[in-house]
Amino acid sequence: TVVATPLMWFTFSWLFHICESNHNNHYLLMCHLLFVGSFIGWGRWMSLDQLILWRIGKRRDPRVPRWHMYAMRLMFSIPYFYGAIAKMNYDWLFRAQPLTMWFGYRGGLYSHPLFPWAIAWSGMLFDLVIAPLLWW
Repeated sequence: TVVATPLMWFTFSWLFHICESNHNNHYLLMCHLLFVGSFIGWGRWMSLDQLILWRIGKRRDPRVPRWHMYAMRLMFSIPYFYGAIAKMNYDWLFRAQPLTMWFGYRGGLYSHPLFPWAIAWSGMLFDLVIAPLLWW
């Protein structure tokens, strides 16, 4: 985990930044999480590193420092909060755009007339509620 996380951060960030036409805010969040994860001991609990050490009889302290949890909560809370604010507009909530364009031609459940509105409203409510729930 110590080597894999910085390597993943470098590779993912490099691939993300060489092609701006494929920009997505979820990819930017992934870059930030991997960067912070390079300095956080992710391999302490429920990881392959910990399993290997347990099998050979060398077990490390499985406790995760509290500031690691706070850092991850903060890194997820900020994009979710601003994502909810961005979705609170007329086009997203009352016209279900661009969801009607994305789901309109897929068939099945996606072609149901209310499906884009259900996704729009539930997505906005989820983004609004998840940040306080992370801190609860």
